Amino acid sequence: APLSEFLLPLTERARGYDLTDFVPTALAAGAFQGVQYALPVDPNMQLLVYRKDLFDQKGMKPPTTWDELLAAAKAFTDPAKEQYGIAITASSDIQTCLYMLVSMWSQGAELVTAEGKGGVNTPAGRKGAEIYLELLKYASPNARSYTSADVLKAMQTGQAVMAIQWASAAKPLEDPNRSTVAGKLGYTLVPKAVRQTPMRGVWTIGIAKNSSNQDAAWEFAKWLSSKEFGLAAAKFPSALSAIHSPRVSVLQDPGTKAALPYVETLLASLKIAKERPRLREFADIQEHFRVTAGKLTAGELTLDAALKEIDGGTNRILGK
Repeated sequence: APLSEFLLPLTERARGYDLTDFVPTALAAGAFQGVQYALPVDPNMQLLVYRKDLFDQKGMKPPTTWDELLAAAKAFTDPAKEQYGIAITASSDIQTCLYMLVSMWSQGAELVTAEGKGGVNTPAGRKGAEIYLELLKYASPNARSYTSADVLKAMQTGQAVMAIQWASAAKPLEDPNRSTVAGKLGYTLVPKAVRQTPMRGVWTIGIAKNSSNQDAAWEFAKWLSSKEFGLAAAKFPSALSAIHSPRVSVLQDPGTKAALPYVETLLASLKIAKERPRLREFADIQEHFRVTAGKLTAGELTLDAALKEIDGGTNRILGK
């Protein structure tokens, strides 16, 4: 959103370009206030990753609700074996507030309401935060200093049985050179409560308004978001991360499915994805939430105080 004033509107150019193969929520990531400023290149989604082999041994199905997630996390936690039900961050890491937010969203809360005010200090916001705090009981004690790289490592080493992980970090889980659990994982949608709200983040490509090579830039943007590039990128043997195409035809391609075992869940999540608020002030709102979430998980703030503080900061930043 804050970048839109520096980008060239693509409305005219896009008229002559078939946009129907893009998943609509991925295409929407490049639009602001009804104008298309960028094309989607790589949609990233939160997925629930779980040890399919261990669930099968117990005759358990993957969780679909937060209550089922809590029950499964409890069932698999055995500190004596250094096995924990879930890997999650609890610190001032940016992921902490994003984990909390996806739980709050699913209960019906909004970080910023339709009226443009803070909306987490509500019964729904409180319930979402309580579930997040409850999950921490079934995570490694080291989760208090975890970053997203530690969540990945906890899954790769078999220390954790489940994680809510970004699709961009799913590929290293399936690399037998880096992961003891390659081939043993299942992928499903993040849990639901009153609604199902997987969080999306989409890498997009736009053209600088002051570019002297706008036509060449448009050709490059079309290529980077093309089916041809998407199919090649999906199969590229990167150990660190995959580039996931925003195109339905690529995500449904048998070759993509063979290369990326989680791609069906990625597509299902992307179809119903929820975006973080599209506000110029959002970076500041998220930063304030991050700092406050860190204080909550460190025990410096009670949940009541933290929820008040998150909304207070949002309202301050929005001038409400």
